[in-house]
Amino acid sequence: MEAGTNAGLRSSPRSKGKFRQRGSAGSWEREKPGENPDVCVPALRPEPAKPAWEFPRSRIPGKVRDREGAPVTTGKVYVFDHPLILHKLTILRDKRTGHKEFRELVEELAMLMAFEVTRAHPTREVEVETPLATMKGRSIAGQEIAVIPILRAGLAMEVGVSRLIPTARIGHVGIYRDPESLEPVTYYAKFPVDIAEREAMIVDPMLATGGSIVACIDALKQRGCRTIKVMAIISAPEGIKKVHDAHRDVEIYTAAVDSHLNDHGYIVPGLGDAGDRLFGTK
Repeated sequence: MEAGTNAGLRSSPRSKGKFRQRGSAGSWEREKPGENPDVCVPALRPEPAKPAWEFPRSRIPGKVRDREGAPVTTGKVYVFDHPLILHKLTILRDKRTGHKEFRELVEELAMLMAFEVTRAHPTREVEVETPLATMKGRSIAGQEIAVIPILRAGLAMEVGVSRLIPTARIGHVGIYRDPESLEPVTYYAKFPVDIAEREAMIVDPMLATGGSIVACIDALKQRGCRTIKVMAIISAPEGIKKVHDAHRDVEIYTAAVDSHLNDHGYIVPGLGDAGDRLFGTK
């Protein structure tokens, strides 16, 4: 055996003694000193048991703070740090990004985020017949999903989520923010008839003041919906606080928590007016 190859089989310098595999199950046991001096096996130990499910790094609950460093909520806020999400978000923020690419990026981000939001969704065992054999697989179980875009900017996110979950029912909420009071005004609301039995996923690119989101949650709860999640690409601490002050049970999922709101209610640094950039109306 060549020296380079043999070196690859040597025990770790930190290990005390050698290990050998026992049986076909892959477990390892320490060799007795001098038991087999001609065989050098990797110094491997069985990996410790892992929990059946745990939060991946990309959606660990975040501690959201305002500009002064004070915590703004004790509710659950999940801030994604997946490289693809961060990369696309950076392009989305760029003022040079045109509305066609902007719209495509919002759709892609919504799909990537929905993938993470649904990571803990329950599954059940099913039997399926392949061309070669019958096998057991997993199928989505639990509550079915309703996607609720807030008009108009939320429409682009709904497209992305629907590509990932084509069987989801779609509701629509029309809410605009009064430019003077910055308070939400609802002008349209239409939900699936079985919304009370579904998990509602509210989608809006920007969670700014939080007023529109709170109004949407109010409308959903009035119709009996109890499992509600909010998915926003960029969030402001003020908006997160407003949502959780009114509905602490609602989980918030976002790709970024920015610094603050300016005097006009825009997120800073943010990305500008998401609706105008989506539809080229400004």
